[in-house]
Amino acid sequence: MSSIRCVQVNLHHAKGASGVLCRRFTKDQLSVALIQEPWVHDTRILGLANTNKFIQRDLVAIAVEVPTTNGTQEVVVASAYFPGDEDDIPPSEVAALVRYCRSINKPLIVGCDANAHHTVWGSSDVNTRAISGSNVEELQSLESRRIT
Repeated sequence: MSSIRCVQVNLHHAKGASGVLCRRFTKDQLSVALIQEPWVHDTRILGLANTNKFIQRDLVAIAVEVPTTNGTQEVVVASAYFPGDEDDIPPSEVAALVRYCRSINKPLIVGCDANAHHTVWGSSDVNTRAISGSNVEELQSLESRRIT
């Protein structure tokens, strides 16, 4: 089975960071980039066609074919940003994606910037998102499955 090279990055809505990511994507032969806070202009994500209800400012999800030992399997891969000033965790858009993937029985991989801070992870502070597990029950309840 071939490997899938993946990177997760918060671009902080910066055009320059987007350019660096594009160069790294090619140089490092990456397969998937999970991007939070992409470069936007006038509330429009630049470089992505907005033809899917799961492509929004803080959530992008796509279906990809993943090579397995039994052929290929379709998997939904998503990148999400949880705004630090909102109380709903996960955001309603992410919860809707989780429900959708369950309804069509598709595996879901989510990479996110949850704005959770804890000194254990190298942050200079600890916030309530890092210590309140009950807020992320929707995501934690996802069944883990190995894709083989």
